[in-house]
Amino acid sequence: VKYGGDQYTILNMPAINEIGHALWERMFDADALKRIQANIGPRAFNAQYQQNPTPADGDMLQVQKLKYCEATEVPQGLNKIRGWDFGYSISGDPTAGILIEGPDALGNFYLTNVQRFTLPVGDRNARIGAVLHLDGPNTMQIFPDDPAAGAAQTEQLKSLFAGSFLRFEKPLNSKVERAAPLAALIDTERLIVVRSSWT
Repeated sequence: VKYGGDQYTILNMPAINEIGHALWERMFDADALKRIQANIGPRAFNAQYQQNPTPADGDMLQVQKLKYCEATEVPQGLNKIRGWDFGYSISGDPTAGILIEGPDALGNFYLTNVQRFTLPVGDRNARIGAVLHLDGPNTMQIFPDDPAAGAAQTEQLKSLFAGSFLRFEKPLNSKVERAAPLAALIDTERLIVVRSSWT
């Protein structure tokens, strides 16, 4: 308006209004909406249901909400997934592999191991192979299928780590967007970190 641009009327219809009433009571009453918020976390709820997105800045991962446990407290037999992010030079970002187990009977997930190292590609691949061996064949390993690195890298990793449970994903979104599911687990206090030398 100040600069003579287009003028708009903003229609803001949050799922729960300022006095706590649900917008569409027959579809989602206030209790149902509170359960949804508990499941997806306040950041996602504010964006999707309240029409009040907040910028994904430095407070996206609210570490003060993390819970901790000892390795002996992690339930046995949980699904295991390790996600990898590659560093491509010894002077750049490190390669990192995060192992998450879950969900348990209460819907909690456990961050049980973090690998972080900066090595030349051959040594990096040897170290990843050692980690895959320790994780075991039933742990899903998710690698970036990075177009910038080329199809040859994906084929090389498939060959190097044959026999492991591998999945390759193209990184279509920004790192901030890819971190959103983890942020939601932290927001809802369902991510438990195992105490270790890396915590």
